[in-house]
Amino acid sequence: PTGERRWSTPDILAVEERLVAGALGRRDEGTAIVPDDVLRDSLTSSLRFLPTLGADQLEMVARLASSGAGVECVEAAPGTGKTTALGVYVAACRAGGISVVGCAPSARARDELRLGAHVDRCYTVDKLLLELRRSSLEPGSVVILDEASMAGSRKLERLLAMAEASGTKVVLVGDTKQLSSVDAGGGFRGLVARLGAHVLLENRRQVQPWEREALRNLRDGRVRQAMTAYAAHNRLHMGEHGDLLDRMVDDWWAARPQGEAVMQASRWADVLALNERARERMVGARLVEAEGLDVRGQTIGVGDQVMVLRNAPTLGVINGTWGTITDVDRERGDLVMRTAEAEPRTVRLPASFWSAKGRRRVVLAYCRTIHKAQGSTYRGSSFTLAGDDTIHFEATHVALSRATVANHLYYSGEPQPDEDHHSPEIAAPAFDGLVAAVERSRAQVMALDLLAGQIGAHGGAAPSVGAAGQGIRLAELPMTEKQVAVLARRDALPDRDLTWVQASLLIDTALGTPRGTQATKWLREKGVSRENAANIIERAEQELRTPSQDAGSEAVEARLETLEAAAPRSSGARSELAVLRRQGADSAADRMRRRRLAWAQQSRPADAPRAAAPENPSRKIAR
Repeated sequence: PTGERRWSTPDILAVEERLVAGALGRRDEGTAIVPDDVLRDSLTSSLRFLPTLGADQLEMVARLASSGAGVECVEAAPGTGKTTALGVYVAACRAGGISVVGCAPSARARDELRLGAHVDRCYTVDKLLLELRRSSLEPGSVVILDEASMAGSRKLERLLAMAEASGTKVVLVGDTKQLSSVDAGGGFRGLVARLGAHVLLENRRQVQPWEREALRNLRDGRVRQAMTAYAAHNRLHMGEHGDLLDRMVDDWWAARPQGEAVMQASRWADVLALNERARERMVGARLVEAEGLDVRGQTIGVGDQVMVLRNAPTLGVINGTWGTITDVDRERGDLVMRTAEAEPRTVRLPASFWSAKGRRRVVLAYCRTIHKAQGSTYRGSSFTLAGDDTIHFEATHVALSRATVANHLYYSGEPQPDEDHHSPEIAAPAFDGLVAAVERSRAQVMALDLLAGQIGAHGGAAPSVGAAGQGIRLAELPMTEKQVAVLARRDALPDRDLTWVQASLLIDTALGTPRGTQATKWLREKGVSRENAANIIERAEQELRTPSQDAGSEAVEARLETLEAAAPRSSGARSELAVLRRQGADSAADRMRRRRLAWAQQSRPADAPRAAAPENPSRKIAR
């Protein structure tokens, strides 16, 4: 949080300097470029099997495959289809004769990348770094690091240095607005700020439009607006801690018949308590045997859902593997589990494994920690317990974006004694406490940026030094009402989704001043370095820029230029120009979306089926 004392070391500063310098030095390297004709054929094939691919996904793939930059970042909000898009990119690389290696900080994320994007050679980051001590990466190949925001800066720097030595492209995929690494982190965030990122923002997970909008508001920092929406749809519940535990289990129990239902909490003590309450319900309904094994204080029997918390390759499980207990060997103390995977397996967890000293290795899984939930999708409902001391922006963003049908938040901030918690009105004191708690960011920031005074919050408040932050996150602040008025007067009819930097660039154009003049001045006045100010403006320019493949839009732009030149002496040109501006220039964001969609439709084969994608489409694409 802003104002909090933070510590670093000369070693970390040196690591970050190497990380940044190495990535910036590879921007024009010309590495791992897929030939244009091969790329177009590959995308056409992908659209044949995945007709629902979005324009943002296609553009991400096209730019990764054609830019030639040695290091690139992909920022993927929850539920935006990043794994599907990566699978299409992997297929394009293969078609161009480029080999791909995948890695991720955890074994679970590694397996999801391997299976979801069909990356045959996939490792944990630690394992890949170990392998690279004995061998090197193939020149001109690609390494994809998924969940890059969870990777520590030291490991990230080592990986990028080894890739640079081999001439290997690195694609970093993550989200700066979700949970960070437990190690010294902030590396991915810092690189996104300096290199820019290919952004996936279209939410394809939540089924309710209002919930997608609420998540967008939350992500953009409009916390009060987001929490108000959850309250209005009976998804926000406030009260005393003990009462909320019972209510949460009641709601979880009621949701189970409709689909997957998972509880989440930050504190381990709450996870244990909720799991015990859930098991009592399961036993009472005779879905789980009452008697079982005492597994380090938790009773686990046939029918229980459990999760493994330690990698054990010899047993066929990794940290995060979960499933249902199908048998208990009481004599030997072994647990037999049927895994909850696309291809379920039966594994045996011997007593020597789960009873070992140290941290728990097998636990009940009706409730999980929010950290464990990151990267997961629940085909049903989620129920999250939060308190003043456990909730913050990144945790809330992860927790409320997991389930497809409904996401509930139970807030146990201390309420006023006379509040009526059953009334439909929002209890103001408790609600204000929730908003304040969620507005806090605990994202890891590079020490380099801390020294430069560029700590960024999640980017939602109005431009100001302090609570809203300085530096890179200012690029994400919403446009101001004054900018709206200026653009409206200039017939630009601004899109409310524009950031203030993007709006400033459009105003510069409308006024005939060099683009970026006012934004640079304002950023520098707020203490942002010249380099970071330039990066912010370059990123805003990239987001406003349109794909070169759209010949139709180029013709429109050419016509606009012709009319603008003739307007001073021709009333007809002025009239046509006004019409075109209102029809085709209503907002930069809308123009960009329409052009990307048009390019995607042009790339779609005429005979492409419109039905749902086949069960395992990427495997066909990669052949």
